Amino acid sequence: MITHLKTNTAMLILVTVNWQLAHASTEISPKQTTVKPYRFSQPSTMETSIDSIQHNPTNGTVTLMKGNLYVSSEAISTEHRNKDKTVYQKIAVDFVNHYRSLFKLKQPREELIVSSTQIDNLDYKHIRLQQVYQDIPVWGSELIVHINADEVVYLAGGQYIPSPDSISLKPSFNEEKAIEYASKLPSDLKHHCPQCTARLVIYFDNIISPHLAYLVEAGFRFSRSSQLMLDAHSGDLLTRIPSVQTSNPSSGWKTPKIKSPD
Repeated sequence: MITHLKTNTAMLILVTVNWQLAHASTEISPKQTTVKPYRFSQPSTMETSIDSIQHNPTNGTVTLMKGNLYVSSEAISTEHRNKDKTVYQKIAVDFVNHYRSLFKLKQPREELIVSSTQIDNLDYKHIRLQQVYQDIPVWGSELIVHINADEVVYLAGGQYIPSPDSISLKPSFNEEKAIEYASKLPSDLKHHCPQCTARLVIYFDNIISPHLAYLVEAGFRFSRSSQLMLDAHSGDLLTRIPSVQTSNPSSGWKTPKIKSPD
């Protein structure tokens, strides 16, 4: 009788443990996707879905977006699959253009340029898009689009601003004047401004709304110098950015060339 009771108790415990494990597994398993794998043929149709989305609380831009977000309507040939980066660059830009209202970008094809493209050993693609406006780069702004091995955009997001169409893009003075203003400021650049350079950017941060600005920085040999951001209309100092630079000029930040992917 006691042996029979112990056996029943052991079986009850085993069933309970198995149920708990199964229940826990269900809770931690990721949400099942409705997209079938298309490793060997491009899908002709796909029901897109946004599983989750996060926004910048300051300006409402998309910081993170997950789901079965987008797939190109154009089939990718075998010889270009996972090899031709321009194919995936176009998909990334087309994806943002498809959701342009959600991303708060009016003309993504003109406001985003490809800065880098990586295809990893799992055939996942990661495309970085630099934000520009009227050929002027937006400082520190980029979107990253991720495409999986089935050629589906499954993840995207970044730090950027809505199309800055409300700011004046005509500076009140030129680069030489910007360097002159910078040389009068108490900063690390003061004694090096004969070697300074200035370039137009659109600058913003959590406090400062988008401004047309001059980025003024010393030559690369002054590796401990700072970068100054001057308002391109008033000449006022907007911020000082610590700069860590190398002796290789090509590694410095440069205004990107405007070129849409083919």
